[in-house]
Amino acid sequence: FMNTVTTSVVEYISAIVVVLIYGKNDFWDYSTRAFNLHGYICLESALLFGFLATVFIYCIYPVTEKFYHTLNKNTIHIVFLITFALFIFDTIFSIILK
Repeated sequence: FMNTVTTSVVEYISAIVVVLIYGKNDFWDYSTRAFNLHGYICLESALLFGFLATVFIYCIYPVTEKFYHTLNKNTIHIVFLITFALFIFDTIFSIILK
């Protein structure tokens, strides 16, 4: 239950932030779906995201955590820096193309 609530709150806040930055939310719109809240979240997606979060926590995370502990710190830092650089690049690219 808490996974559904948490993912819904994150999605709702994300939609508000997108609207504040871009003036509207062109990335997703649930306004035509049943049980939606301002078109930002809906019951169907909330249940799906909650289910997927539960699957991740109980099935995927334990495997990735074991793999993570086999890596040395330099590898972790390199992967982090590459991922962070890609995130920054994507953010800048998305803002330029808005």
